[in-house]
Amino acid sequence: MRNVNLLLIISLSSLLLAQCCHFVQQFKYLGHIIENTLCDDCDIKRELRCLFTRTNILVIKFSRCSTAVKLQLFKSYYICFYDVALWHNFHIGVLDKLAFAYVRRVKIFFDFHKYRPSSITAMFLQLGLPTFNIVLLNARARFATQLNALCQDNPLLCICRPMEWKMVIGLFNHALCCFMFV
Repeated sequence: MRNVNLLLIISLSSLLLAQCCHFVQQFKYLGHIIENTLCDDCDIKRELRCLFTRTNILVIKFSRCSTAVKLQLFKSYYICFYDVALWHNFHIGVLDKLAFAYVRRVKIFFDFHKYRPSSITAMFLQLGLPTFNIVLLNARARFATQLNALCQDNPLLCICRPMEWKMVIGLFNHALCCFMFV
């Protein structure tokens, strides 16, 4: 059996060597854009486009609904940013554009006047919605908690995982405790 596996590996490697491999700048894997520079800017821009698309569709279809219905739609379609917890290497300006778009889309969806000087925090408190930073923090904390639970269930993963994860999990636990008492 071992010789068969070795023969299979040798034949696969010779097949790969015979083919011309193309290197790409970026590709999409399970909806996440991965660049060869490991920068997440393109993925954040993709999420920004999705945010605008979702807002435009929901504003057209549900503009006359009550605030309770709009809140449920918002929690279902806006707060669930895909793979936001995995964003690690990005330019802060790109993330600021997404945060600004999040606030602006909330104003548009809930019929707040976009030029009226109102407190953003008061608007989110009035609606009972999390701000963009809280959404980001919650996603990262959930990811760190799931990663920690996975590593406790599988001791082999604890040995193989990078040491930085212990620091990241501790940082998110500290930040989560700070936000609970504010």
